[in-house]
Amino acid sequence: MTNLEKQIDEILALRSIFDTKFRLLDDNNHYEILIDFDQIEPFIIRYNDERTVINHLPAFTLIIHYHDKYPSDYPPSFMLSCFYFSKLSLQNLCQKLDNYPFIKDEVCVYDWIEVIKHEITNELILQTKDDEQINDPRALNGYSNENIDQTYQSLINYNNEQHEKQFQNQLQTCLICTDIIPGMDFIRLHRCGHFYCRSCLNNYVRITLNNGKFGEKLHCPQSQCQKALLPNEIKQIIQDAQLYQRYERLTLQHALESMNNVIWCPRCQSAVLIGSGDDNLAVCDQCHYTFCKKCKEKYHFQAMCPEDHLAEQLRLQQRKIRERIAKQQIEERERTQNGKDQKRIAKKREKAYAESLRIDKEKKDLAEKNLVKQQYREIAIDLSEEDALLEEILTAERMEVLNTQPCPNCHVKIEKNGGCLHMHCSRCGYSFIWSALERRQPLQMTSLLYHSSDVMPIQSIKTELYKKSDTEKVSEQSKEDEIEQDSTVLINNRSFIGSAIVKRVKQCPNISCNKLNVKMGEDNWIKREKMGIDINKIFDKGPFSIGEVSYEYPIVNDTEITPFSTNLTTQIRGQLYFPNNTQGSLPILIFLPGKHADCRLLALPGYPGLDAGATDIFGHCQDNLARVASHLGYAYLSEYFASHGYIVISIDVALINNRWPIPGDLTLNFVRARIVLRTLQKMIELNNNAEMSKQILNGIDLSGKFDFTQVGLMGHSRGGEGVRNAYNMLMENKGPSDTLKWRERLPDVMIKAIMEIVPMYYGENGTKFGVGNVPWAMMVSGCEDDEIDYAHVYLAYRQLQSAKRPNHVIHVYGANHEYFNTEWQVGIPACFGDQDPLWDVNAPTFKVSDIFPPAAGTPLDYTLLKINGSESQRKTAIFALGAFFRAYVGVNADPDFAKLLNPSTPLPDNMTELGRQYFDNTQSIQLFNGTGNITGSSGVEIIPLRMYAESMFSSFATSYDNSLISPPQFFSDPPKKGNLSLGCLEQIENGVHINFDNNKQAEVIISFNKMEIKKISAIDIQLARRSSCWFTSTHSSTCEEPREMKLNIQLQTNTGFSSNTTIFLKSRHNLQFTRCEAMSFPSEKIGFLPVMFETVRIPVTNDQYINGLKLSSQNGGSLVLDNIAAIIQQSSNASFLSISIYLLFSLFFISVIFHAY
Repeated sequence: MTNLEKQIDEILALRSIFDTKFRLLDDNNHYEILIDFDQIEPFIIRYNDERTVINHLPAFTLIIHYHDKYPSDYPPSFMLSCFYFSKLSLQNLCQKLDNYPFIKDEVCVYDWIEVIKHEITNELILQTKDDEQINDPRALNGYSNENIDQTYQSLINYNNEQHEKQFQNQLQTCLICTDIIPGMDFIRLHRCGHFYCRSCLNNYVRITLNNGKFGEKLHCPQSQCQKALLPNEIKQIIQDAQLYQRYERLTLQHALESMNNVIWCPRCQSAVLIGSGDDNLAVCDQCHYTFCKKCKEKYHFQAMCPEDHLAEQLRLQQRKIRERIAKQQIEERERTQNGKDQKRIAKKREKAYAESLRIDKEKKDLAEKNLVKQQYREIAIDLSEEDALLEEILTAERMEVLNTQPCPNCHVKIEKNGGCLHMHCSRCGYSFIWSALERRQPLQMTSLLYHSSDVMPIQSIKTELYKKSDTEKVSEQSKEDEIEQDSTVLINNRSFIGSAIVKRVKQCPNISCNKLNVKMGEDNWIKREKMGIDINKIFDKGPFSIGEVSYEYPIVNDTEITPFSTNLTTQIRGQLYFPNNTQGSLPILIFLPGKHADCRLLALPGYPGLDAGATDIFGHCQDNLARVASHLGYAYLSEYFASHGYIVISIDVALINNRWPIPGDLTLNFVRARIVLRTLQKMIELNNNAEMSKQILNGIDLSGKFDFTQVGLMGHSRGGEGVRNAYNMLMENKGPSDTLKWRERLPDVMIKAIMEIVPMYYGENGTKFGVGNVPWAMMVSGCEDDEIDYAHVYLAYRQLQSAKRPNHVIHVYGANHEYFNTEWQVGIPACFGDQDPLWDVNAPTFKVSDIFPPAAGTPLDYTLLKINGSESQRKTAIFALGAFFRAYVGVNADPDFAKLLNPSTPLPDNMTELGRQYFDNTQSIQLFNGTGNITGSSGVEIIPLRMYAESMFSSFATSYDNSLISPPQFFSDPPKKGNLSLGCLEQIENGVHINFDNNKQAEVIISFNKMEIKKISAIDIQLARRSSCWFTSTHSSTCEEPREMKLNIQLQTNTGFSSNTTIFLKSRHNLQFTRCEAMSFPSEKIGFLPVMFETVRIPVTNDQYINGLKLSSQNGGSLVLDNIAAIIQQSSNASFLSISIYLLFSLFFISVIFHAY
């Protein structure tokens, strides 16, 4: 054999032995091998005086380079690399390999590997010498004196990482429920090392929090372990966002209440830090109220606090009484000793007792007078609601006064609702006997309870109120229409009973609600009742008048926004909308447009604006053309949200719209992301500086108005991927190399939700980001004429697999790409399938050259409609964005708004057709994901979607080659005939294509599991339908399927199948193939059109067990079935996770069954 043949044989042998640890570096004579040391026993690392035991060591790297004389004459060249060997050790090892006996014509690399393995014993000592002489270039990456600390820590980190991976890849036994499940479904506690399944820990933390334990008292469930859980562990355990917010609130409140130098502001109830001096001054940082820290009234400058004055008067009176009594006692003793005047002594005693009663009465009178001096408060109650509100207040009073007692140690109120008399304070840990505490006397109760009777409590309260003149009945009458309004009763706090009512009632600060709420307990939190949402009022403007102002910073070459580019200019510029006359800080929405022509060629009345070209680096259009204000095209949305209490920032990105790419950012969507983040940075500066705000915002001061913990992002087209990139850079630490710097610049910014309108989904360098940890939504245009490959629909499919928060996809049938923006007025008609365009298809047409002669004879001479937008399409944007952001962004956000986007909620009146897809992986169990136990009767064809695409492509390609007319999806760049190829197969969803013939008895049964599923509220099915014809769904020769398919769905229970739920599926798209990644591949590369699924929700009632479902068609037709999920009832989180784990294993082992009965 020749040397080359022996080298190839040795490479093949080493590759088979080391598998993934073997890697060719360039050609067949240069490779590296990662050598793992055989570890029978743990290693001991010694460094300085520390001794650490580890089980895993990183691989040792051996790099081999063949030459022509190996193995006939000389051994190969080599290099050694290992970061935890000293450089001297590596050099010595090089010498050992040099001295190893080499046998000519015999390969030696494997023998060298064995030599290297013997270099590691069970003890590794990290040390270096100052006189080391390193001169062998083959010894790479060994540690030195300068980095030995880092080497030691890297070994420990590597061992921990490998130990965790090993733990996750093995089956573990939960220490609570003893279930054996994969380690990836466990949480290991850092402080003690105990581990439990997520379900058990979630239940444990939930129960513990409900029992009032939080902070350091939330410890490991092991009975003998008292190690407290870390805050990040608690956040990882708790899946319920509201419960975690409650944990944070209780922890903060407990910390503040335990501080002697913190009190609560009487005006806004914020925590106020007070000094330790004799001065009673306290100043609230939130509302700037100045008050006395003792009596909570306005600050008494150069005057004694009334409480101090009262206490001083009482002390003086008590001292005088004690002196008088002492004097009398001396006199009495003298008289008694002399046996004189016993009657006079008795009278003196009666007089002293009467004096003590008088002092008690004075004390009570002073307290009542002091009450009158308190800050005046008044509430207005509708007479129609008066009794119900007073009953609620009385219930709160009874609960607090009659059913609670203060802890003798920390004085926090404790409620006893059952059990024995032994009590344990969950706040301070003090134990006491309930009956041993002295009950408060009636006079010490609140007057609301004291004056109410058991027979007619409400009437008693009202009688007492009117007797003391604490109320005033008011009847308002409109001067315009003289219609009498509801009468109201005004209650103030100028008496005990009025104060008892007023102190418990607070109006909801949400201007859309304004409901009176009753305060329960003594903390400063009131949770308002749920508002009823009228779906038809979702389009109404809010209660605020709005302001609007532009902002503009200089045009610069900002390399923090455009790295690797020295000639790409940017500008922070846009329009800002805000509500007038608001209190406190406001949630923020940021709108980011996509790529569009920068300059407007012509805009004539009745015609759409014709846009083309790009600005120069200074933002100027050629020939003095007007600049297209794409960011103003969302004014209808901005004004809507500003009227509902949001600050809206609409960003202008014209300077980068039509610019050349930069390295690592071909679409400039990371530049768009950085512009979003830089805009936030600039707004923070305005928020912190009133003078700067006035300077930038044309005299308007918005300082202190921005709430950067409540930020929502909306992006359109490329702006969609721009805001998605901004979220990942800031919140997930994903993206380019400068990602970490933006979190350092914006440490307090929290993005709460993201909405994308027909976004781009191309990523960069093969990496495509999703949105995992905040609510996400996307609007899809049914008649898309820009993102013609519909790659963004595949984004929705990816989200379904990985999202951890609610996701909403809204399919707007009949909408195009442009008309969501009022400035984008030209849309190329490309509506196909069973969709009604949302624009006037009967409008007059014109050719571009009719009004712009230079376009004649060019590809730009389109035939267009004389329209400039679609009000119906904009209405869908108001509906989708209004419901989404009002549900998820803002401290007063109402989650009920999200229900409007769920498939089971009826659409508003006069609303165009929408397809709604919804998934929330935290509240659902996946029962079917395209593979599983599915069977069909005769007359049904079931085939995996990818196989279906491959089987249909040849027919499509042949039809295209023979057609004289191109399909509408190829209108802009038709591919060459005879040259089509199928690609993007990895993007085809993991669903099944089901075809029913006209036999009404045909049916499909999907079995979920042998174990019945209970405690579910609904079944969500992802369904879609589209025919395989090209042009219109009414084409008789190519669209023989029914336009509307009648599908029956039945749930399978223990007692059989439920009654039919009939749904109607329309063929929304009459095409199956389109461009494959239009920006990356030539037009002849064809992909299977991503499936636009809708969610069909089947309610489950009566606590039924569900173990499958049946599909049958009344009139034939075909459909695509993807994911089926069970929506878990909110009250059964424990069963939810255990069932999830069971189903994970079951679905893993079930094979796909496709057969006929």
